[in-house]
Amino acid sequence: MSLMGGRRVVRVRPAGEESATALENLAAAPAGDALIIVEAGNLTPRSTLRALAESEPTLAALPCYMDNEAALEGLVE
Repeated sequence: MSLMGGRRVVRVRPAGEESATALENLAAAPAGDALIIVEAGNLTPRSTLRALAESEPTLAALPCYMDNEAALEGLVE
């Protein structure tokens, strides 16, 4: 339970293929109003974890790409 009250956030990282079964169980029996963020590395299109997140309506997959050199220079400037 949250010490401050309100909605809980659970952050799982790093996650990989070993987390797919747990995520599947979570989708079948949601954890109330908790927001669960699962961070994984570079997942291929054949990844079980990625496929589950993309196909399950209660889950979402948000790709985050590495910045290239030009983007990093722009950020520093």
